[in-house]
Amino acid sequence: MQESLSSLSDDEFLMSIYNNIGQGAQLISKMKEHVEDRQQLLKSIEHEANDACAALFAVYIKHYRRIDLAKRELLRRDDEKPHNKLLSIYECSTDVKILFTTTRAQGGNLNELYKQIKMNTLFLLLYIREGNLIPIIETDEDLSALLNLTNIQPKKTIIISTTSFTMDKSKICSSFTS
Repeated sequence: MQESLSSLSDDEFLMSIYNNIGQGAQLISKMKEHVEDRQQLLKSIEHEANDACAALFAVYIKHYRRIDLAKRELLRRDDEKPHNKLLSIYECSTDVKILFTTTRAQGGNLNELYKQIKMNTLFLLLYIREGNLIPIIETDEDLSALLNLTNIQPKKTIIISTTSFTMDKSKICSSFTS
């Protein structure tokens, strides 16, 4: 029962990020203070691009299993820099703004792009089970250990089988003298 309550709370928190309301809006505004926009947006596409960014941020938080970290971030003082892992995730989610600007410049359908992003991110938030998510890595040491494990190449060992034989001294000596 306790587990379902906590996951329900997690789902509500993720949806607040997805919809950019309540605690989710607080978290996003905290991230915006520390992540510089790489793409200037036209006012006409700013709302949709920011909504898509929020939706993507929610998906990244879920699938990188950073929900607890994101919740703890809300408890920290506003003048403290957010956790680097959250900043990195948010920065990745802002790349969708470049997609909006590029689509607009190429005369593409922004409404269709917006609908597709919102629909696909909602699907990922609601229907992908936890068992399919990226495993939690708690510390940087765990990460380096994991990287070391994945980069280990199997060592090739060559075993030379030698046939042992015995020769008496007379045969050895005769082979050298003849």
